[in-house]
Amino acid sequence: MKGPQLIQAEELFFSSQGRLSYSEIAALVHVTKRTVTRWAVKYNWQGRVTALTEEIQRKVTDKLSDDLAARAVDLIRDSLAPLQKATQIITKQLTEAPDIDPTRPLTPADLRALTLAQSDIVKTSRLLSGQSTENLSQHSTIEAKQNHGGDDPGYLDERIQWVIKTGNVEGQLLLCEIQEKLQHLLDVPV
Repeated sequence: MKGPQLIQAEELFFSSQGRLSYSEIAALVHVTKRTVTRWAVKYNWQGRVTALTEEIQRKVTDKLSDDLAARAVDLIRDSLAPLQKATQIITKQLTEAPDIDPTRPLTPADLRALTLAQSDIVKTSRLLSGQSTENLSQHSTIEAKQNHGGDDPGYLDERIQWVIKTGNVEGQLLLCEIQEKLQHLLDVPV
């Protein structure tokens, strides 16, 4: 049975993680250094401190590894989100692609389908480059107002070219409506 001095000596040794010398412990519990040395050998203090230290290091390493792994998974998930969205858009393009016959003139419906497909391509490329796709046509409209003046005689041609170049969805839908109206105008009997 362990006496109070032995229990106190063990507590001092373990709480200091083996840093206190046997002489220091002996002075604190009022026994000889030789007595503390015998207790340390008999009860394997150094081996137990080593095992405890290794267990603590293993737990800290495991915890850090788990935290790093969780952060890595979150980073991967966050970086995959735009790719998943792009995959959905591309899949939609492939399944809903307009079936256009190259031997006949384009109809307004063909133009509208192409315009929507073009807007999906613009969204996909923006997603893949890490850019936002929200308010895409609004941003494009603001950019156009800043870059062009409405008084220039070639302004309409510039605007049409700009709509085609940027893939502005709203502008392309309006161009399709203009095409439909022009087609109706040409179909009116004279």
